[in-house]
Amino acid sequence: MKKIIEIALLGLVFAALGGCSMTPRQASDLKRSAIVGTAAGVGGVAAGGIGLVASGGNPVVAGVSAAAGGGGSAALATHLLGPDKAAMREEYERGSEDALKQLYFSRNDIERQKASMKDAGAGKMSYYTVPARAESTDGTQYVPHDVTVPILE
Repeated sequence: MKKIIEIALLGLVFAALGGCSMTPRQASDLKRSAIVGTAAGVGGVAAGGIGLVASGGNPVVAGVSAAAGGGGSAALATHLLGPDKAAMREEYERGSEDALKQLYFSRNDIERQKASMKDAGAGKMSYYTVPARAESTDGTQYVPHDVTVPILE
């Protein structure tokens, strides 16, 4: 009877620790946390009981077995539940908001730079088109074309 109580207590400890090990995002999803915590507790109790019986009552082996069983069961339950789609959607929206903010501030910086250039007395941009030479200095023939040169006046 004493061994059963020890195993049950170990299971409760691992169930509690399984719930504490969740990230805040996962902890907000109570159903997911309850499933993973329960799996950790049941796995810890089962593995702890097997370790206790197999070791002939050694509590260290039982504790290590319970830890391994609880961790493995929690990992398996998390894998079987699959990705948390609500959390993924939240992260996507947060990333989109960041991208919009970056675009907004980049555009404001560009407008501020343009305004400061006008205030600093910078002239206007003019573009002059000139015909390019059809032959280079080494005799290479080019297709006749024009070159546009930007000049800040």
